[in-house]
Amino acid sequence: MAMDGQMICRLSRLNQQVVVVDQGPIRLLHFDSRLVQSRMDLREPGRLLAEYTKRMLVGLAGVNQVKRVLLVGLGGGSLARFFHHHFPSCQVEAVEPNPLVIQVARDYFFPPGWFFPLVHQQDGLTFIKQAPLSLFRDYDLIFVDVFTDTGMAPPVFSTDFFQGCLGRLAAGGVVMVNLGTSNQEDYRQALGVMLHAFGDSLHLLKVVGTGNVIGVAGRTSWSALSRERVYRLQRQLDIPLADYLLDLQPVRQTNLLWRWMQAWKRRTFHGGADS
Repeated sequence: MAMDGQMICRLSRLNQQVVVVDQGPIRLLHFDSRLVQSRMDLREPGRLLAEYTKRMLVGLAGVNQVKRVLLVGLGGGSLARFFHHHFPSCQVEAVEPNPLVIQVARDYFFPPGWFFPLVHQQDGLTFIKQAPLSLFRDYDLIFVDVFTDTGMAPPVFSTDFFQGCLGRLAAGGVVMVNLGTSNQEDYRQALGVMLHAFGDSLHLLKVVGTGNVIGVAGRTSWSALSRERVYRLQRQLDIPLADYLLDLQPVRQTNLLWRWMQAWKRRTFHGGADS
């Protein structure tokens, strides 16, 4: 597998492979394919580089505090470093099933002095459904970013997973889900599952210039946000939260999508052909 830049590390286990490549000051994480899974600026490890990770932060506008954060999918730890940098007192946990990803993240994506989060080596669905109660927290924010080298991973197709996420949120908490649209059938299925789990709270935020869409849901009221707080966060984080909020669309306002989803739900969840 030829890649541009200097290969720093390649780890293999069974049929899995994780590769770390440096392109100048930018460190990249790849899985089996050439698709980049995570990026880090070695000069500013706490800065988010991928546009979709910035847009996932729209949930910050909806919460009153940031005490506990859960990352379902660790990758290169971009969001963990971001929260360590901007919210140092925040407790960050991650769920990641791939031991190679955990090892590479710890060894190559958290420079000396940077806090490495508590990581549960499990898939997201198992953690949400089966983890002992002592491990559970009331999370203010839950970020779901679970991909393999072939597409979105199984948790995004599970109603139980999303209902479990909703049940683990603190008052006013928000779940953000990174969805890929390259496989339209998978994308529609994930949206149908999320709509079934989240109902009216589900909103969508397109990531301009990419094939990503962020699903946003939870226990917050987007119509009652503090304008002052939004702009304060925007200045603090140097991220255009106000613009993201303007782009945030309730699923039920997208009439064609809403009608399609209702038909899909009837087929899928009431014994139809797509079971």
